[in-house]
Amino acid sequence: MAKGWIEARAVLVAALRFFVRHYPVVFAFGVLASTQRFLAVGGGEDWAWTGGIAGELFTNGIRLLFLVWVARNMLRTLRPTWSDVRRSSDYIAGHRAAMLWNGVVLVALTLVFKVGVDTWIAGLAEPRTALAWTLAVKNVTIIPFMIVWAVAVVRAALEERAGGGPGVAVPRAPVAET
Repeated sequence: MAKGWIEARAVLVAALRFFVRHYPVVFAFGVLASTQRFLAVGGGEDWAWTGGIAGELFTNGIRLLFLVWVARNMLRTLRPTWSDVRRSSDYIAGHRAAMLWNGVVLVALTLVFKVGVDTWIAGLAEPRTALAWTLAVKNVTIIPFMIVWAVAVVRAALEERAGGGPGVAVPRAPVAET
């Protein structure tokens, strides 16, 4: 179990370092989703259209672009192929204790950002406005962190598969010359 905690901590520290180091970019992506969520919930009749399909497509498109940006930046030194990334599920199966510890820490973070932020904001505004602010805060904190953490798990799997630590390149299949 101690080994699992050490592995989990390494993944969480890598995710946290990346998140903090790149927070201006994280914030730029998150503020777009935050704005949509804030307007959809708390913007009144003038902004009701932001809560429909267009708003959801916009927010999910932003999150997908953020995921791609995180993956490109976090995995760039490893140069993985899609088959390498797909095989990262083997890492999860082989490191159950680490995944359990990661889950415990992520649940704790979620509770802090769910219960803590909800309680703090609820005292500041009426329920609809409080919900709007809660969604706005989560889109620049816990939601992007979860995305970064997921990519950090894939990175750990790729590093282990390559047989080394950070910066070790994952072997690529040879490319046929044309």
